[in-house]
Amino acid sequence: MRKKPTFYLIIDTSSSSDDNGDCDFGLIPLDPAYLKELRQYQGMVTFLHWADDRVYCLEYWDDTCRYFRTNDRLAGLKDIHGRPVTDLPRGEPIILDGQPELAAEDFPAVECQTVSVGTREIWWTGYVKHTNIRIETAHVDYRLLEELRRNPAHRQGHSHSG
Repeated sequence: MRKKPTFYLIIDTSSSSDDNGDCDFGLIPLDPAYLKELRQYQGMVTFLHWADDRVYCLEYWDDTCRYFRTNDRLAGLKDIHGRPVTDLPRGEPIILDGQPELAAEDFPAVECQTVSVGTREIWWTGYVKHTNIRIETAHVDYRLLEELRRNPAHRQGHSHSG
């Protein structure tokens, strides 16, 4: 059982369909145990890549990421640096110190979810349920997650609400 998330990552997605299956963003809760787990897998991949450069990532079943559609509920949210989420450039990872208030209908059903842990980047994938639409988050540089893992106090003094 995971602990209460310290941060929430919102990241853009791409897909095999023009409509993106109504999965415009991924929402990933980041608690200390999950960050440690990802770090351990990243270390394994780095070692395996060192031994055989054909190994570049490890993919495993993981339903941590919840995909959601663009909506006005993001208006008013601020990231951990106090910047309005709606002002951030598309594609930039958004880190919140609290869970955004999204409704159940904002989250389309997704199945066959995985996380891919590379030597330098991490990304999440899934399929919109009962379709062949594959969703993939943008790749997140591992240094960002490592900074959060090492310094959870980084969020002090910042609010996730407007």
